[in-house]
Amino acid sequence: MKFGIYPGGRAGTVCSHPPDPAAIRDLVDDLAGGRPFVVREYVHFFGDKTPPDVAASLGAENALDHLTMPDEWYVEGGRDLDLVVSYISQVADLPGWLAFLDAVIDRYGHLTRYLQVTLEPNFPIPLIDGSAPGVLEALTLGIPHARSTVDRRGHQDVRIGFSVAEPPEWLGGDDDFWQYLSAIPPRDFAAHVDYVGLGLYPDAFSPVAPRGTPGDVASLTRHALHHLRNHSLPRAHLSSGTPIHIVENGTPSGAPRSEQAQSDSLSDMLGTILACRESLNITHYELFSLRDADSASDQPTGTLGITTDTYRPKAALAFYRDLVRGTGRLPEPRQARVSDHSAIVERVRQWWGDSRTPEEARELSLLLPKLFLQFFAGTSLVLEDEAGIRAFLVGFHAADNDTEAYIHFVGVDPELRGQGAARRLYTTFFQCAAETGRTEVRAITSPGNTGSIAFHRAMGFALETGDRVVDGLPVHSDYDGSGHDRVCFHRKIIR
Repeated sequence: MKFGIYPGGRAGTVCSHPPDPAAIRDLVDDLAGGRPFVVREYVHFFGDKTPPDVAASLGAENALDHLTMPDEWYVEGGRDLDLVVSYISQVADLPGWLAFLDAVIDRYGHLTRYLQVTLEPNFPIPLIDGSAPGVLEALTLGIPHARSTVDRRGHQDVRIGFSVAEPPEWLGGDDDFWQYLSAIPPRDFAAHVDYVGLGLYPDAFSPVAPRGTPGDVASLTRHALHHLRNHSLPRAHLSSGTPIHIVENGTPSGAPRSEQAQSDSLSDMLGTILACRESLNITHYELFSLRDADSASDQPTGTLGITTDTYRPKAALAFYRDLVRGTGRLPEPRQARVSDHSAIVERVRQWWGDSRTPEEARELSLLLPKLFLQFFAGTSLVLEDEAGIRAFLVGFHAADNDTEAYIHFVGVDPELRGQGAARRLYTTFFQCAAETGRTEVRAITSPGNTGSIAFHRAMGFALETGDRVVDGLPVHSDYDGSGHDRVCFHRKIIR
């Protein structure tokens, strides 16, 4: 799982102090500990009819001039920018909204890894998108529009999604929202969604049951996660292969609570999220927020930070830092060796043993005969630590041309999945291939491998046109023999 945080010091209209870039830089570096880390930021579309004081109350007057930190900071040190484009116009203004999306992409597209189109449009919360006229059209037309724009601007690696709030029972439910999405053909909306974000504050705005009893923060977290995955997303034609990002999660420390209670609640929520990450395909977690909006406030939104509004650490800071670092830094990829072959074959049989029969896992390992490492070890990669091989990529450069490279097989230890191991291998393979003059990388998978398809899309691969379309995917019939259909990917790379 990849972790992150909102580094600013504002929660809605609450903000007692301007941000301190030096403090933010030090704290985020300390939290990340050298690992890839997501940083969340917000820009807002107000339209022409919204009074200027509304933008001022949200600190959003200069959204297209700068974010919390200087531009270069968002792409340094393994950071990924998660940029939210919020729609809170007081009148429906779709043309203005789409033009604003273009302007945001022109300004920040080169910095952005995740682009969230609208903020929690499923509930009519004041100064949040669900209360804005025309928000459903802004979401459903904004997602494909943003996809088209980032592709045209050459930012194919930007992932595009939207976020919702939970729990479903809040404010009378959100059935109308999901009913609206259910009526849209998948090709017009769901096919363009790379992830769905979840804003999760189970104990921030209402009391919960005591820890360890039904209705406590852990059980409410579990309910929200399962409801989103198993009930809501299927209605919008979003499959289990669509990752869930926990894009906002927080708990206050203000009276009558305490800083230790905040840390305990965060521990319960994150423990539940981590326990569900594999079964529910939860790949990202972002904490809200780094510092309090106003430590003296009696409102829950004032004390959601893991430091005070003067950046004094609270107990939750040490907890979150230790959790992020506890997953361990990934080792650097090394070139594969012929002697790795037996270990790699054994890893395939182990790592796929939970999803296949022993015979099926053995057959899968036969896709890796020793010849691949005898002749292509120089273009294949291994991640290895004291426990042995934890991930590998077998690939090669085309012998019949000087432009293409091919990724044949990738495996990641289940304990490392969601922590960027596969992405590290792919990125290293791209770099090495580009250094030899290769300009394109290809790969394939089966049409039913939704996880692989989602991952390759997230890595900037395009799907090649096939001879038929199945569930919205271009499929190449009998690609690997009769009955063995495949989805084919390609991605441009540059040196």
